[in-house]
Formats: sequence, C-alpha cells, structure tokens
Amino acid sequence: MAIKLANRAMETSTTTGTGTFTLSGVAVAGFQTFAAAGANALTVDYAIEAIDANLALTGQHEVGRGVYTTASNTLTRVTVLESSNGGALENFSAGTKRVFITVAAEDLAVLQNNNVWTIAQTYTLGTITTSQPMLGTVTWNAGGVTFIDDDKDITDTASAAGSLFFRRRVGGVNRWTLGKDSLMTIVKNGALGYQIAVSGQPIIGMGRNSSVGGMNLCGGQATPSDTNSDVWVGVNALKMASGVICGWSSSNVTQGFDIAQARKSAKIHEFNSGVAGTYAGIAFASGTQTIAQLPTAATAGAGARATVSDALAPTFGATVAAGGAVVTPVYSDGSNWKVG
Repeated sequence: MAIKLANRAMETSTTTGTGTFTLSGVAVAGFQTFAAAGANALTVDYAIEAIDANLALTGQHEVGRGVYTTASNTLTRVTVLESSNGGALENFSAGTKRVFITVAAEDLAVLQNNNVWTIAQTYTLGTITTSQPMLGTVTWNAGGVTFIDDDKDITDTASAAGSLFFRRRVGGVNRWTLGKDSLMTIVKNGALGYQIAVSGQPIIGMGRNSSVGGMNLCGGQATPSDTNSDVWVGVNALKMASGVICGWSSSNVTQGFDIAQARKSAKIHEFNSGVAGTYAGIAFASGTQTIAQLPTAATAGAGARATVSDALAPTFGATVAAGGAVVTPVYSDGSNWKVG
C-alpha cells in the first residue's frame, strides 16, 4: 500500500463521532490544504487533535491511515494506529480539531529496530527517463575483518520448488533468476544463455543455439559466423559443430579446422583435415567401413589411413579391391587406397 506523504498539510474540522471527517477546505495559517498537497484518492497517514477555544489540546486524538477525497473534501478513517480511545476509533466531541498529514512511527519500523527490516513492504519505482542507477558506496577498511556485502538468511519452512532467491525482469519477462535449488537461469535474445564481455567483446559465453538446440561456448572474439556451431572456444582452440565435428584451428575458428574429429557413421568415427570424409595428413578413420564408404584417395590425401571390412584377397602394397570379407588396414598414396 502506497502512503502519500506531504509537508505542511493541515486543515481544521468540526466533525464529531467515529465516522468520516469533513475538512474545512481552508489551510491552517502557514500550511497548505490536503487538496493542494495532491492527496486526492490516496492513502495518507493522518493525525487528528481536538483543541479548545484557546487552541490548547483537549487530549482527544487519533493517528491512523485514511483516504482523502478532494471532491467532498473528506478524510475516510480506515486504520487506527493510535488513539486516546485505546487504539480504537476516537469518538470525537463537539469542537474544533486540527487534521494533518503526518508520518506514523509504523512507517519507520526499520529505524526503530536498529536498522533491521522486519515488516513486509512493496516499493514501486517511477519511470526512469535518464540513466539513474541505484548506487551505493561501502568502505571495507579493516584487514582483520572478513566483510560480507549482502547477506540474507532465509528460513524455508514451506515454499514451492520454484521459489527464487533473485529475479530480474524486463517487461514482465524473466531475464535472470536464481532458484532456491541454486539453479541460475539467464535469458539472452530470447534463448537461454549468458555472456561475459570486455570492451564489448565476449570473452566467455554460453547459450542454447535456437536453430540447433545445443550449446554455444565462446571466448576471445565475437560470435562466430558459423551459426550452427554448438561449442567453440576462442582462436586456435576447440570448436564443436552441431554434434558432428569437434576440432582445432591454427587461425580464427570460424575459418575451419586444421584437425578435427567427426562421426562418420554408426560406431565409426574419423580424424580428418577439418572436413568430414577427408583424412588428409596424419588423420585416419577408426572402426571398419566398406571400400565404397572411403573418400577418394586424392581427397583423403597421401598418408591417410582407414580399415576396410570387404577387401578381396589383399596383398600388401597392392591397390585394395572390394568384393571379399577380409578386414585389412589401408592407406592412401594420394592416388589409390593401398593395403598396408
């Protein structure tokens, strides 16, 4: 519940009894009216004091919360916080009363409790039209003291599994949450993920690629142009693409692999030159495959190795021929696949 505060708002009233007060509409000398204070239709903390003809207090009084209405110039008494009637609505006698907007002690509970907040409050911030961050300055100046900047101890006697320690939203949509199970969720550009950047360039990031459904891990440079990459790490480093290839590059990882590992087919994987199916250099395919499954010897490159399962009467050093059932290692001489 928002409480309207105002400085120097005081009027008089001759209302009697325990009901709604009708104000005079004229400010006490040196004060302003409730209407001028902008209290229309708002909850205010009020104080009512009965006075005699000499302006001395009679002893009848009431402090509470009520709603002021400009049209009728009335104060509806809603909640009594203190009164000369034992905390109940005061049955005011005939005579003049001073009615003014105040700040009740109940609104300052944090100050009354050694700066420990013990009551529930809701704050609604207004629209921020310029950069106005919430700033705080804390000085740690004792070497023998272990400081803690923010500490909350929650007693969880009963709460739903989805209860959160922390939440930040934009337009009502969760962007950053930390659950009581310590699960942290960060949403970036409509997908799960996070990014740590220096001077605008990401150095560490992780996210779920919306087109692939995998993970993107990046560092050392901006997001790679290969949007199908599930995982990549910086320059000259590891990269994984769509669960098909992982490998290493001697330059920018977006420019392809020098060495890579890929799934060729069921239960068969290969080490290659960075493109699935090419075994250039010292790369090779592990597991058996048919001769028809091999790339051309020229594509694989001289020195590439594999193991075939359908060789026909293999002879060491001879070009391998299909049509049999012999398992044998083969290598590329750059032109043909040879047994050996």
